[in-house]
Amino acid sequence: MSDPRIRVYYTATVTTLDGSDTNAYGEPCEPGQGYTVADGYVDPDWSVFEPEKITRERATFDTVSDSDPDPIGRLVERIHDRIGWVHLDYSEHLYAQHTRTEPGREASLCAHVHGLNDREALALHDRIKAAQTVA
Repeated sequence: MSDPRIRVYYTATVTTLDGSDTNAYGEPCEPGQGYTVADGYVDPDWSVFEPEKITRERATFDTVSDSDPDPIGRLVERIHDRIGWVHLDYSEHLYAQHTRTEPGREASLCAHVHGLNDREALALHDRIKAAQTVA
């Protein structure tokens, strides 16, 4: 069985207030307003939310089959189900970003979509934008 062409990897950058007097880079900050930052791959079900502990090789990813009758629709559903409505951006690969906040912690969650051709990437972008407009 061959590897699926379309894969979605999830990453997070988690900023945690730690009450220290330094920021994540060791620089002085307002007393008691210090924070740490951890980032890396996360499991799409968020059962493991320690991003610095998961490498890409160990990361779980979502896949969409070429035989799916609506692969772009499936991607829209999958990304929405995993991280909610998103801000879209283009880099090396299309990715979607959403920020979650809880007391003392903020997580910037990203879905990185690999394996799309240019037409599919544009269709995914348009379908997510359309879905957000009607939501």
